This record gives sequence, structure tokens and C-alpha cells, in this order.
Amino acid sequence: MSMNPIAPVLALVTIAGVSVAFARDGESLVGQNAPPITTTDFLQAKGRTSVADFKGEVLMIECFATWCGPCVGMMPHLSKLTEEYGKKGFTVISISKEPRDTVLKFLTQKNVTEVNYTMGCGGGTQNYPAPGIPKGFLIGVDGKVIWEGHPASMPIDLLEQELKKVKITPEMKASTAQASLAYAETLISSKEVLRGANVLSAIAKEHKGTDAAKQAEVRSAAITKDPALSKELAAQKQIDKLVGGIELPKEKLKSKDRVTTADQLAALASKFASDAPASAELARSWATAIRDDWKVVR
Repeated sequence: MSMNPIAPVLALVTIAGVSVAFARDGESLVGQNAPPITTTDFLQAKGRTSVADFKGEVLMIECFATWCGPCVGMMPHLSKLTEEYGKKGFTVISISKEPRDTVLKFLTQKNVTEVNYTMGCGGGTQNYPAPGIPKGFLIGVDGKVIWEGHPASMPIDLLEQELKKVKITPEMKASTAQASLAYAETLISSKEVLRGANVLSAIAKEHKGTDAAKQAEVRSAAITKDPALSKELAAQKQIDKLVGGIELPKEKLKSKDRVTTADQLAALASKFASDAPASAELARSWATAIRDDWKVVR
């Protein structure tokens, strides 16, 4: 559908009955309600994967790509921010239009720093105008965008000032726990059992003594008693050990180790084929990600 050239610079999208304005390409989002992201594939997500999930806290949405040198240069910076301010109510979700296998190839073969924040793959930031990347959008506790630009130029005093407004209530904690439980179940249902089990373990630890923690412990026990799920879990633990992090590798593999590791993963894929088919497919995907060279594809 063509756009009216004299139409307002804001477009409207309706979410849960509420109209939210978002900027078109080239326009600023600062001062506006943060629009939704439509990303569905995440790495290192703990359960909250929508902008609305972080209302009352501070969120940065970053648009990046593995082929973008300045974006790669921001990874240590974003990890440092997460380490320093994560427990105070700050979260980074960095999203690439590239598919997961491309992102994993890069992280396995080229990345030189550990990433401790959430990454999204396959796009989903069409409501966030980013004619140049990296570009970050800082969303305040009231759900409005309070800053946008190159992540390196974000004023730390602005971040710290906004974090002073964060008041984590019991209701917010309960909501976070429930979102995490739902996310874990989604992973388990798709046979990403180890990832789901890791989320459950985090819930039990971070929400100790709550109903959510008890639910997580019960679900974790059920996995070990389920014949099919327990086999997938055991298989995925082997893959995790080989690749250095089944969800997101902690460090790149040395060139001389890539062929050996890929061959080991291919052997595991054959071994798991009958008893743990989802893990067999996962091992094959990882073997490809490690063996095939990462290439710049724009």
C-alpha cells in the first residue's frame, strides 16, 4: 500500500486496544511510547522478550549486524553496561536481521568477547528507524524512548538518573517469574530442553521461596522423569559441552579446532538420531555453523 506523501510523520499501530505511535524512517522516537518489537528468536533471553515486559525498568533496544564492524565493537561496551547496571534494572536486547545460524557462525568463529546480554535474530525492529547501525534506543521506566543514537554516545548520567526511578515491586517480580516460566515451557515444547531447563534453574534461584520457584522445581523434576525429554536433555548437555554454550558460545573456537569439533557434532547427530531426534538436528545445525565459514552477507 502506498503512503500519502502529506500524511503525518507518525504511523499508528494498535496493541491490545491501545494506539501506539511510531516514527517512520528518519524520524526520532524520543518522547514517544516505545513501539513493539516482533522478534521471535532470542539468544540468552530469560523470559521477558517484549518491550512491554520491561515497563518500570530501563531497556535498550539495539539494532546491529554481524557484518557491521562498529556493531561488533559495541559488544564489549554493552556487556560492560549489563554487568554494571543489570542488577539495577537495566537490560539490553540487541537484534539483528540475520538468521540465528549466521549470528552463531559469527559468535563461534569471529567474536572475541563474551556476550552477557540478550540477542535477537531474524529481525523484528521495523518500528525502530535505524538507517545506520549500530543504533540504540533507550526506553525509560514509563515506557517512553528517552534517547536514541550510537550506543557509545549514550550519556551514562542519563542512564543512571533513569535507573534511580526503578522500583521493583513484588508484583513486578511475580510477573517476571511468570513470563520466565512461560518462556521455559515454550523452549521445552520445541524440544530445546536444555535451554528450558536452564531458565527453570534460574527461576528457582532468583525467585527462591516463591510459588514460581516451586513451579520451576516441579517442572525440572518432571523433565528428568519424562523418558523422551530426559534423553533430549542428556544429549543437549553433550552438545553444550562441545560448543561452549548451546545457546550462545562463550568464546570463539580456534581455527584448528573447528573441523574436529564439527566432526564430533556430526557423530553425535548420528548417535542421537533415534532416541533424541531434536538433539540430533541441533547437533547437525551446530556442525554446519562451526564448519562453514561465516561470510559477510548484507
